[in-house]
Amino acid sequence: MTAAETSPIEVAWEDLSAYAAGNTGVPYVHSFDSGRAGPHVMVNALTHGNEFCGRVAVRRLLDDGIRPTNGRLTLSFANVAAHDSFDPDQPADSRFVDRDFNRIWSDEAIDEDTQSVEAARAREMRPVVRTVDLLLDLHSTHHCDRAFFVIPNLPRPRDLAAAIGTPPTRVLLKDGGMHGPTLMEYRRFLDPGTTATAVVAECGRHWTWACADMAVTTAAEFLRHADVIDEDAAMRLRRPIPADQDVDYEVTLDLFAETDAFRYVRSFSGFDALADGEIIAWDGDRAIRPPHPDCVVLLARPEPKRGGEAISFGRIVPRG
Repeated sequence: MTAAETSPIEVAWEDLSAYAAGNTGVPYVHSFDSGRAGPHVMVNALTHGNEFCGRVAVRRLLDDGIRPTNGRLTLSFANVAAHDSFDPDQPADSRFVDRDFNRIWSDEAIDEDTQSVEAARAREMRPVVRTVDLLLDLHSTHHCDRAFFVIPNLPRPRDLAAAIGTPPTRVLLKDGGMHGPTLMEYRRFLDPGTTATAVVAECGRHWTWACADMAVTTAAEFLRHADVIDEDAAMRLRRPIPADQDVDYEVTLDLFAETDAFRYVRSFSGFDALADGEIIAWDGDRAIRPPHPDCVVLLARPEPKRGGEAISFGRIVPRG
């Protein structure tokens, strides 16, 4: 078993229809140009429909009338269709409608899929995303109160996460990326011919106010670093958040389930240290053990099925 989606729903579903028109020609996407030189900076919420912390942060920025002092600021609610399907009795089911919106971000995948809600939404948002210089994608997790950045193990995203500083923990993805293509791995953000960069902030456990506060504060630090808002505006936005470790973890192995009978032998809540050789799960009749010494479980996904992502293993690495 894992620390599955049993969080109390402190931050509930909200009607976002008041934001539907946007001002860009793209529904739920709002953009403001300062008229002065500077980067195009984007804060994105609801890549997954049941991850409400980003929605709180983007609403706060919109409702407080935050406008860029330099460059351009875009604020977006991504998969509103999934968000609007939220059922508090089945909270995991509104992560997406047809397919994971955060596994579709290549032009080929977007263009080839003419059926899913998520591909249609990606086609709407793509012209805006193609012009973004710095992107913060706000997420939450089912398993972990601790907040952390998830980034490709590449210089530009590492430097951006370090400059934002909140949250201080970083998870560096194996071989530069996920089982993508994720939004932060869209070609613009990894192209060596540009300086465009994107990061994901996992702000804490779903539906908690602590997670929402972290999302608002992370957005404030991101915009302050980009010189899109001044220190006074950042100070007004920041929320009280706990101090945490300044540490990097490297993903060493993403384990996929081979059967539909995958089961854990104990609960995992993220960044769990493992003893050498201990059995941590069974995949049918196969015992799952740590793949190397000094191993931690970064993420144990609830109820994995055959072919699906199950466990992300990692280790602490020197910060570089």
